[in-house]
Amino acid sequence: MATHINVVLKLQELHNQQYLQMEDNLSNIHEEIKLAYSNYIKESEKFEKENVKVSAARARKALIELGKLIPARRKEIQEKKVEI
Repeated sequence: MATHINVVLKLQELHNQQYLQMEDNLSNIHEEIKLAYSNYIKESEKFEKENVKVSAARARKALIELGKLIPARRKEIQEKKVEI
């Protein structure tokens, strides 16, 4: 189990390094969407695989957060497209 966690952490670190260069071009909302999605996946899998009840509530909360962030990001993208 510890090895799996280490592999996941290494992959997350690599992913973060790859996107550091893109960070200037991406909004905070983009980063919040990534975090909320990551939280959703983690909690949903914990609920489904381990039957952790509190993870169900956390997964639903992450989905609510995504529902709020997505329209805001769509608006940002549209505004930037108009500026180009």
